[in-house]
Order: sequence, then C-alpha cells, then structure tokens
Amino acid sequence: MHLGLGRWILQAEMEFKMQRWIRKIGLWVIVTLGGHYLWPISEKLGEGAVVEWVNHWIAESVGIKSPSQDQLVDFVISWGVPGLAAVVFLCAVYAGRWFERKTAASATVQAASRPSILADFAEHIPDLRVADNPAIRALFEGAEGDKLLPLLEAEKITAWGRKGLEEPPPTKIPGTIWAGHYLFFLPHRGEGTKNQTFIRPNGRYDTVYYDVYLNESQIERAWPGKIKAIKRSLQERKELLAQARNFVTRTVRKNPDYGHFQKRLESDQIFFKLRPHLNEDFLKALTGGRVLVVPPRSDSQLPGIAWAFIREIDRLEKEWRLQ
Repeated sequence: MHLGLGRWILQAEMEFKMQRWIRKIGLWVIVTLGGHYLWPISEKLGEGAVVEWVNHWIAESVGIKSPSQDQLVDFVISWGVPGLAAVVFLCAVYAGRWFERKTAASATVQAASRPSILADFAEHIPDLRVADNPAIRALFEGAEGDKLLPLLEAEKITAWGRKGLEEPPPTKIPGTIWAGHYLFFLPHRGEGTKNQTFIRPNGRYDTVYYDVYLNESQIERAWPGKIKAIKRSLQERKELLAQARNFVTRTVRKNPDYGHFQKRLESDQIFFKLRPHLNEDFLKALTGGRVLVVPPRSDSQLPGIAWAFIREIDRLEKEWRLQ
C-alpha cells in the first residue's frame, strides 16, 4: 500500500495534484517529527500534555485520529521516509525545470546578442528575381513606380542585373541608370524559354542589363507585408501543382483513355487555375480537337494529353522556382 502510494506520487503529472500532495506530506512530516522528537523532550520538561495537544491538532488537520507515541513511531517508519523521499524528488524535479528554463533563456539571449553573418549581408544579396514575381513587376508601374524608381535612383533600394552572354553573375545597377531607362518584361514563349526582364534606354530597344534582381529585405522595409504575400502566393502555386499531379494519377488510374482524360481536364477547376500559365501549343492540343499528342515509348502507358500536361506541370515548377 505504501509503495503504491509512493508510485502514485512519483507518477503524478498535473501540477495541482502535486501541490496538494506536497502540502499533505509536509503536514505528515510535521506530525511524525513532533511525535518522535518532541514527545520525549516534553516528557522530561513536564509538558507532555501540551505536545500531545499539538499532535492531536495537527493530526486532526490531516484527517486522522490523535496518535499515541507508539503510533507516531510507526507513522515515522511507514510514512515519514517515503514522504521525505517524495518531497526531495519533487523538489529536484522543480529545480531541474527551473534550471532548464534558466539555461534556455540564457541561450536565447546569447543567440540574439550574437551577430549573424547572414544578417550583416542580407541587404546586399540579389535574392528576388523580378521576372518570376508579377507582384514585384507591378512595383515598376503606376503609383508604385512613382515610389520605387526614385528609391532606385537614390540607391536607397538596390537593383542588380546581368550584362553579357552566358548569364554572368548579377552586378549592381547604378542609380543614375533609372533616370533614362525603363524595365521591359518578356514572358516565356514555349519550351526552353523563361520569363525575362530587360533594362532599355527610353525610346530604344537595345538592352543595357537583363535578368533584373531586387532584395527581399529592402522591399519588405519599403512595402511591409509584400514579401510575405509573395511567399504565400508561391506556396499556393506549389499546392496547385501538387493537386494537378494528383489529378493526373487519379484520372488515368480510373480510365486511361485519351478522350476521357481530355474531357475531365477541360471541366476541372485545376485547368482553369493553370490555364493562364499553360503554353499555347498545349492549349491547342487540348481544345483544338485536331492535334493528337503521342507520348514517347517510355511513357506509352499514359494518354498523350496526360503526358503533355505533366510536362507543363514540370515546366511551371521550374519557372516558378518551386523545386
């Protein structure tokens, strides 16, 4: 019974139960110490009646009858030792938790105070490709352009671009460029191409820089919440492409017929969401009715139009930089 009670105390998980039993154990320890040590002393001093009254009052507060001296000695052996062990164990548990919190708080403070190399250089990294983000391209137009272009000209916001062939590393675009140049966007045109941006002199078509980049930290500071919205949009695109792949697998597994897949895709909401981003050749094959797509032998088990749709999904994944 005593071992069972001790096990229950050690396994208690709820804080209010622990605190309740700590109070009870504390009273039991007072009772046992009072009975075992104060009784002999009080007898020598002639104050046994006072100590007996104190023991009686404490014992009644715990809910047990007033113990005799022999009963108190038995009580010490049976309850006092397990009670003290439980108190010591619980104190150790609380001390461990306090030390863990203290250590974690100290580590957090040290990490926050330690300078980060990435933070020092965060605003000097071209990490926002303009061609891949319609929301960023829109900053170059209208009222937003009236805000962005002066910041670029004053070099409060930095832009980078490539010069030359074979895609050399982006270099910083001088602020003076923006006074007499404009940003031109060219969307992808079929397989093997990608969205691209160019900086051209006003009224001319020759290119000074291409593949323009901005910096996320600078844009976020000038347009709070803009980068979060872009990242949320990218996550939505990632989920949309995952749904498109699942659509292909589910539809082909149910019926691998070319016409069945074509009909199901044309009526599915995934197609309407992806349609503005799909190649014209694929749209003609899907809706024209005169073009029949034949997959290569390695994918001969797929309907041709399903194989072409998967290729479009792969292309969009690369173009949107979701890989």
